[in-house]
Amino acid sequence: MASTSHKKYHVDDFNSKMFLDVYFSQGAQQSMQEVAVIYPIIQLHKAVTSGRIKGDTLTDITLGPLIHLLYTVCDIFKEINILKFNDECIKELKKWLDTHTECFDWSHTSKYITELYGGSSQIQEKEEELKSKIWYIVKCNIEKENITDPVVLPKSDCLLSAAVLEVISEDQEAFRKNFKKMVSLLKPGGQLLLFTVLEATFYHVGEHKFSFLKCDETFVRSVLCEQGFLIEFVDLFKKPSDSHLIDFNDIMFIIACKPMDT
Repeated sequence: MASTSHKKYHVDDFNSKMFLDVYFSQGAQQSMQEVAVIYPIIQLHKAVTSGRIKGDTLTDITLGPLIHLLYTVCDIFKEINILKFNDECIKELKKWLDTHTECFDWSHTSKYITELYGGSSQIQEKEEELKSKIWYIVKCNIEKENITDPVVLPKSDCLLSAAVLEVISEDQEAFRKNFKKMVSLLKPGGQLLLFTVLEATFYHVGEHKFSFLKCDETFVRSVLCEQGFLIEFVDLFKKPSDSHLIDFNDIMFIIACKPMDT
């Protein structure tokens, strides 16, 4: 269970810019770049090129104001809706969307994605394409049955979630309930793209320590199966080295399909 002495991502003050600088910037530790940037980009790239990902609409629910995962899949979708649990992440995203002078520089990741796909498109063009497909940035509340209340979003073809359930859930029962609420935003037969941090208990943002709910692969698989999801693909990435910033064992990536009768 997460320690009550640690801050909560969706409740306490969260410095979104510092979070990006520490884990996702070009100057971040190499091990953090491997875990937080390179690994998820490669997995999503494989999923895209294999034809596993399909649909017109994507809902994104990820930890922090992340953009690089969306660069990887934006060619597929016509509409992308982003949900965040705190105001600071929304502010940071809107800086990027408005090309504010103080927005976070994602050019190192967009350049990497462009090279990975072997395309000739310019980085600026890729960024503008992604921005044009973002329809809504909505603050959500996991305590509500409709987590986007009062906004009612249409159900999406695909749901992308990364390291969110572990930071908003107090215990395993809350994880189950929160998962059920999140996937209610997905159409029957829709796809779930889930990145989960396994065996973690904390992560640092500056001097502040935030909590993770400690979960393992068996538990996460069981939660999906309880909701009728068909797990189509699983990959595990072992942490490259120990870090004082975060404790975890693996990153797990799952592609799963929501049952048609829900």
